[in-house]
Amino acid sequence: MPLSAPPAHATPPIEDAALEAAVDQIIADCDGNQRAAIRALVVATGFLERELDRVRAEVSHGFVRGRYDNLAHAEQLASGHSGER
Repeated sequence: MPLSAPPAHATPPIEDAALEAAVDQIIADCDGNQRAAIRALVVATGFLERELDRVRAEVSHGFVRGRYDNLAHAEQLASGHSGER
């Protein structure tokens, strides 16, 4: 299936160039191995998600006024998970 054109609200060209340069740099850092580049990005994303969870846990509930709880609930609904165990 061919890729469709990006939507009209897509990233501006200046940011596209920076994004393409970053992608090229990641692949170059992985000696041209695209699979290794993807693996590195997955690992980095996991690290950032854990760090975000840690920071959210340290922020006062009163300070954020429950925004993270509401966000987590909305994300669960969007992904089809009820959050029940």
